[in-house]
Amino acid sequence: MKTLYSAAAFCFLIITACFTQDQSHYEAARELMNIVQQQTTEEFIDTIIQRIVTNDSTLAEHSEEIQSLIRHYLHTPDYSETRIKIIMNYFSAGEIRDICRILENPSFHNATKKQMALVKRYEKMFKKFEALFIDYVHKKLKKKY
Repeated sequence: MKTLYSAAAFCFLIITACFTQDQSHYEAARELMNIVQQQTTEEFIDTIIQRIVTNDSTLAEHSEEIQSLIRHYLHTPDYSETRIKIIMNYFSAGEIRDICRILENPSFHNATKKQMALVKRYEKMFKKFEALFIDYVHKKLKKKY
């Protein structure tokens, strides 16, 4: 019986440790997403509108509505959770924290080559995500207009 309790306690510790690691990873990803959104939301929205209007000039007259649609979507739980899952899939919790430190200190004078490589990898990955987002918004607009 004592062995059974010991095994149960050991399993509980392992499950707790895994949950704590997952929670820490999730919180780091959420922090990174928030930092990026605070720093680049306006630029991101302008880029999306510009690309959509460039690809379809008939939508130029609806740029304010497009901006409103994008702002709304950027603050939905679906978008946030998707972005967090992508970050967690491609980066470890430690890597995410390194990226956060670099983005919070934009002078980059204390950044290591490894940290700068992480930031470049993050930027490259989200350029692809940005392209998918633009395509998504453009398709939604095409259905509407």
